[in-house]
Amino acid sequence: MSTPPRGEPLSRIGSVLPMRGGGGADLTDLLSDLLVDGLQEEWQARLQGLQGWICELLIKDQQLRMALMEMKARGPGDDNGRNP
Repeated sequence: MSTPPRGEPLSRIGSVLPMRGGGGADLTDLLSDLLVDGLQEEWQARLQGLQGWICELLIKDQQLRMALMEMKARGPGDDNGRNP
């Protein structure tokens, strides 16, 4: 059995697999379904990772906004309680 060359699109997998009494189409469908499921799982994991990063960035953004508001509320010349 031959294998597809590196870089060849996965959509051509059906032409590489041998056909045995019509069962090759079923095998191709099964492999296609497995590839789709694997890709969906991979993208789902990536999405969850990105959602985690976004949450962390939003939390950090809020912390920085609060710190900036505190600094502005102290007024000019009040440098963390240190007067020149």
